[in-house]
Amino acid sequence: MYIVYILQDSGEKLYKGMTSNLARRLAEHKSGHTASTKQLKNPVVVYTEKYDNFKQAREREIYFKTAA
Repeated sequence: MYIVYILQDSGEKLYKGMTSNLARRLAEHKSGHTASTKQLKNPVVVYTEKYDNFKQAREREIYFKTAA
């Protein structure tokens, strides 16, 4: 299973991503080991969607990242 997720930090910045292990990925974001979210302060998951296959999840992640 794949999870498309949106993080929000205390400054209301958003980050959209995809993973097969949300707990591990959130820990990586919070620890500063992810370059794209290193600047986020106290990120929390505000939205998730679950998909059975990688292709569908990736398409949805791309949609979130490119939608206005």
